[in-house]
Amino acid sequence: MKSGRFLVIAWGLFLMATTVLAGDVSAFDININGIKIGEQKTDAAKPETAKPEAAKPGASTEDKTYTNNQRKFTFTIPSGWEVVSGTPDADNMVFRKTGTSQHFSYQYTPLGGSFPAEASVKASLKTALEDIKLGKNIAAKRRDDVKKINNKTVLYTRGWELTDAGKNGPQRIIWQCYDRENFYFNFMASSESNEFDAAKPQLQKIIDSIKFLE
Repeated sequence: MKSGRFLVIAWGLFLMATTVLAGDVSAFDININGIKIGEQKTDAAKPETAKPEAAKPGASTEDKTYTNNQRKFTFTIPSGWEVVSGTPDADNMVFRKTGTSQHFSYQYTPLGGSFPAEASVKASLKTALEDIKLGKNIAAKRRDDVKKINNKTVLYTRGWELTDAGKNGPQRIIWQCYDRENFYFNFMASSESNEFDAAKPQLQKIIDSIKFLE
């Protein structure tokens, strides 16, 4: 019975990852060991619904680098952006560019050491590339965070990045990845489709700024 239950859980998580990739981030709601995965991803996909009590008003007048000390990663937010919700050490945080529809958000959650992260990445990337042909995505690629430490290659995260076509709402650049302890991360920069072409260089710069630390 225990092995059967494990297979059901692993398969559910695998489907969860591929569903997020397809762009329908609110279409699933899996409850595993008390963690409502779908509920967390829905918040990431709709930053405008973030809880107002967590907001820190006021746009920054200069670029600012934030560090999450819990999961050891950094990212840089340009000037003119403000915090909507969360703090740098929280498991989720949302920013927006003042006066625009542009947002950046992240969320992460633990999946456990037995989760097949590499298989999930390969399957999700395959789906993302197929969705280019269907017009759902405009780009997709493998994206890992790899470092050289003492002349050894160390894989900090494994994941995939995509840019969707914005057919069902805001247009997004999304990096989804798993760290060395199998925490799942969803980093997303977005804007309404009519702003996206002009906003894309800055949104991509935010996504590219994300680095994991030792």
